[in-house]
Amino acid sequence: MITTFKLLYIIVITSFIVKPIIEVLNRGKSTYFNLPKQKFIKDYQYVQAVLTLLILFLHGAITIGVIHTLIYLVYSAVIGTVAEVIFLKTGCLGKFYYTDKIKPKLFGILPFYIPLMWSILSYIGLWTAIALLYNPKSGSLFSDTFLFILTPLLITFVDLLGDPIAADDKFWIWEEKGSYSGIPIMNYAGWFITSSVITIPFIYVVQPLKIELLPSWIFYTPAFGYYLYFIVMVKICYEKRLILPRNLGLFIIALLTIWGTLKLSSFL
Repeated sequence: MITTFKLLYIIVITSFIVKPIIEVLNRGKSTYFNLPKQKFIKDYQYVQAVLTLLILFLHGAITIGVIHTLIYLVYSAVIGTVAEVIFLKTGCLGKFYYTDKIKPKLFGILPFYIPLMWSILSYIGLWTAIALLYNPKSGSLFSDTFLFILTPLLITFVDLLGDPIAADDKFWIWEEKGSYSGIPIMNYAGWFITSSVITIPFIYVVQPLKIELLPSWIFYTPAFGYYLYFIVMVKICYEKRLILPRNLGLFIIALLTIWGTLKLSSFL
């Protein structure tokens, strides 16, 4: 299992390195490898998402077991999907709708990749929080409370960059413009609440883990993925001139870098 994990890990990291190279080599072209540019990019991202989900499943199988991992991935997908449908139908966080740029749609309103997205982001957010809060001296996390607060925060931070990019690409439309790059602040309150509901049951699953027995490169894989995601998103925000999300992303990257450096230096 660890050998397969290593192989997928190398493939995914390579895919993030290769993509900008492809873009540079095909700059100014409307097709990539005989495919329309946008279709190639979209298909490439879907493949990356599926490979990422496989890596996270293997990571979970190694760390918390196959059953707990399956439950977590399915549970986060279901809760996230139910929340999205409620928000869409009621407009309680602001009225918006997904355009026909993303098909097919679940229930006729929700892009099919949304459950996959919630599974990936929830798992990465949880394990990034664990990596940031784990105290190697005591062999435990700082506290359940910190884990409960930090995990949904980290998941919501992802949306602070992802939503403006998707809105700029017209993947969805906000009927009432908000104060954050045209998006209502209440949207992020909804993300935080949904992420909190997803997080609660699994605090009690990860707390008893013998983390010190895990190889460090396996333990930190989700946190590295989270960090890499922000670098990619900041690059896209820069290209799209989304100033506020870009600056926020740079600030979060700086915080993660400082926090991670202090942990590696045994200051935290």
